[in-house]
Amino acid sequence: MTVLPLDDVCKDRLREYGIEDQKLCDLACFSPGETVIREGDEIHKLYLIVEGKVRIYSVLPSGKELTLMYHESKGVLGDWEFLSGNHTASATSVAETPVRCIRVSYKEKLINNVGFVRRIASDSIERARRVSNNYVSAALQPSEKQVCAYILNSYPNGMILDYLTSMSKATGVSYRHLLRIIHKLCSEGILEKSERGYRITDLERLKAYSY
Repeated sequence: MTVLPLDDVCKDRLREYGIEDQKLCDLACFSPGETVIREGDEIHKLYLIVEGKVRIYSVLPSGKELTLMYHESKGVLGDWEFLSGNHTASATSVAETPVRCIRVSYKEKLINNVGFVRRIASDSIERARRVSNNYVSAALQPSEKQVCAYILNSYPNGMILDYLTSMSKATGVSYRHLLRIIHKLCSEGILEKSERGYRITDLERLKAYSY
């Protein structure tokens, strides 16, 4: 992570959120793969995303990463913790691309900023709606479409290196049925077996199967 002074784009974003005291803020830059917030850590800052794509996920008891949603060039990280007063991060956020975030320190006067709290609450509600829709969509999708969507969202580097038992638990698809789906995707040239797992070979068709 690299910390830089605020630029004009950042200052405009802060004004959108009703923040005039820029002494509370700095600009943090993250490289792809770098963790912004780690689940379980204590956090005392909000992160307003200015640029880049961030993946938010939780870790299941099996150790599998369950992708909850993505933020791209907008959105707030740490909003639920700020509003609830519980400063333990509820999920992990990782930069998928180069990411620039405005870090806003928690201060007593921040919670008393009515315009800021309203904006954060609105963003938080929208985030909850998107996460809920993702869960509902997954629950209602046919198994094959659900597995394809899971692969698309969980393995952006194109390599599936996890055990299929973990994927079975994460998607709710039985292990036997999951094997049939994976075999079908391989026979159609969408996936390819490798020494370490599977590789996505036809991203466009995988996307088509996911929607």
